[in-house]
Amino acid sequence: MHIAIINDNRRLVGGVETYLNGVIKALADRNHSLSFFSEISLPVERAEIGLPTNSPVWCVAELGVKRALDSLRAWQPDVIYAHGLGDTELEAETIKIAPSVFFIENYYGTCISGSKTHKHPTARPCHRPFGVGCFAYYYPRRCGGLNPLTMVRSYKEQARRLKLLSEYDVIISTPYMKAEMEKHNFEVKDAYDLRGIDESAPVTVNKFPHLNIGMLARQELGAYVEKKLGDKLNIFFLGRLEFLKGGEYLLGALPLVHEALKKPLRVIFAGDGPARAECERKAIELHKRFPFVEAVFTGWLAGGELEQAWAQTDVMVVPSIWPEPFATVGREAAIRGVPVAAFDVGGNRDWLIDSVNGSLATGDPPTAHGLSKAIISILSDQETNSRLRRGAVTTVGRFTMDNHLDNLLVHFESAIALRERKLESSARFHKLCSRTTEGVT
Repeated sequence: MHIAIINDNRRLVGGVETYLNGVIKALADRNHSLSFFSEISLPVERAEIGLPTNSPVWCVAELGVKRALDSLRAWQPDVIYAHGLGDTELEAETIKIAPSVFFIENYYGTCISGSKTHKHPTARPCHRPFGVGCFAYYYPRRCGGLNPLTMVRSYKEQARRLKLLSEYDVIISTPYMKAEMEKHNFEVKDAYDLRGIDESAPVTVNKFPHLNIGMLARQELGAYVEKKLGDKLNIFFLGRLEFLKGGEYLLGALPLVHEALKKPLRVIFAGDGPARAECERKAIELHKRFPFVEAVFTGWLAGGELEQAWAQTDVMVVPSIWPEPFATVGREAAIRGVPVAAFDVGGNRDWLIDSVNGSLATGDPPTAHGLSKAIISILSDQETNSRLRRGAVTTVGRFTMDNHLDNLLVHFESAIALRERKLESSARFHKLCSRTTEGVT
């Protein structure tokens, strides 16, 4: 099958791109031909999404709109696997080229700001469906900025995106996102088949070799799962450093964790973003007041450095205060047998099962105190930590790449068949109209 991957960026800058890096390799291993269409490929210091040798790549910023579209059209894809473009007019043109399947991994077309979060008087998830009623909340709840022109422009853009979704076969990653799209009257399909999966059954690493991070040897997986809590506890944050990702809530929770467990804490912040400088400043102040609480900011990690950070980790913390559609990093933690503490927002509950592979903190509203309790429950004793590590490896079997690809390819074939039926129906209609016109003449 000729599959054209469409995304706004070719670089590994977030969860969507990390996912694509894994799924592209898995599709290539099943002998599918792949191409990649993007608007940009920035920033240059970030690695590119991997593609098989000789796979064509078209970047609008480099080729221009017409040449990029003409090249995609000439490649004659059987199906387009879309993840959203910034330019909705450009996206509409790509849909005309081939049957298109869209994977909903954010609030595309269902929120003016895209964050689905009220930030005032306190941060909490928004559960409203998208519509003109959102204008009444935008300023009082600080959903976005304070510029009215930006608000109106963003609303119109999201409305166009919501309309565009009707041209796709839409798939979703979690039951939470299914409910979200059903609020907007979309019939969606599941990216994973979660039926009949026995969460109590042992899952070995060879069941999910392409889960974005590559194959871990069996002995390496065992080392992760059997890790013992030491005299110093290691906490890991992996993600973009911005307000909605909740790094400041994690910093606020650390003194409470230290007070409860009476052990030194070391937290690695692996990532970058607009809130990094402020988080670093607060971490320095925190360390002055609590010398046994240390925060290290490494920037983005990859390869051996990333694996070393995972190997040291006693608990992964996902402190996002916005309703994450599906936190890819939670799946990456699970494959290594690392338990997770997170706020109970968005799709987190769909992969983080409380007291099985981690701990959920109340997220409506989120608080540093609530997050600290979730972290403490994971680190309180060796028996609990070991049990949650085993649970992490077991439950990740619900989201294996093989499971995902089996579903994905069925949806691709369904989209292709539907486009063919529509073309046949249109051809018959035009033929009938032609005969009718000839008869009248």
